[in-house]
Amino acid sequence: MFLSIKKWVLYIIIIQYQCASPADEIYRPDNLTRLSYEQMIGRAFQKQQLSPYVVFKDSLGNPLPDKQRALLNRGELFTDQYVNENNEVVEVVARRPRSLKEEVLILIIEEAHVSEPPLLTNVDCHKAKEILEEIYDKDQGARNGAISSALRPGIDLENSKAVVSILEACPFPTKAEIGKKGMDAIFFVIQHAFSDIRARYYLAIEKMVESGDMEPGKLALITDRILVEHGKEQAYGSQVFKDDNTGKYELFPLRDPLGVNKRRAAMGLGPIEEYLKNWDISFENQLEKWKALPPD
Repeated sequence: MFLSIKKWVLYIIIIQYQCASPADEIYRPDNLTRLSYEQMIGRAFQKQQLSPYVVFKDSLGNPLPDKQRALLNRGELFTDQYVNENNEVVEVVARRPRSLKEEVLILIIEEAHVSEPPLLTNVDCHKAKEILEEIYDKDQGARNGAISSALRPGIDLENSKAVVSILEACPFPTKAEIGKKGMDAIFFVIQHAFSDIRARYYLAIEKMVESGDMEPGKLALITDRILVEHGKEQAYGSQVFKDDNTGKYELFPLRDPLGVNKRRAAMGLGPIEEYLKNWDISFENQLEKWKALPPD
């Protein structure tokens, strides 16, 4: 009886080990410091290249095999970068992304390496609230008909320069200081700007959401926008397009469609069926259309 109990306990331990999460198994080198997400993105936008002497390893600490290096080169692996006492990256651990955020960060870092410095303009930080409220009116006016849509590209560019300048030169914006309209202006301008602006300030938007100054749904929309413009399936079903042949709107490809409302609810968004009515899209019909497509 005692031996059978010992075998049962050993069996449980083996099962627990086999079911351990990938995060528990990730190798961490000794005496080195891992860069934060913000630090990695900052270095990428500064065009800092890795030294040819950097050591690449897999999640178990083994030398990175050719097959995984190919996955890394295709943007399918996330990297933890470790620096020495001189703040030099000396070791990189390549692994599968553990979250949607890390999937997005892979795309952001890729974009950062080919981006140009943002355009800036002079701003008076003491008037940030007034500037942002005016920006909000221009952004929305160019989309609701109050301002000619022909002026939209120029308005978006000027708005982008002003918002980026506020984010770069002024104290980090809070709802208490610039109001909800000011926070909405920041979101809309970044959402309507060029893709490198979304990449550059994605974590800033996340910080605003985490502080309670911006609704989580806005981060969901920017997340979807980044995924879609890089040819990936969106997560929250916020991005649609107009079919040139039918003239009707359709939903961009969506990961795990049956789980989308659970993800939307977690971000404070309503059911996708109601959301898509804004474009006269039937989610049920969209699912049936996807099912009819031939497999990749």
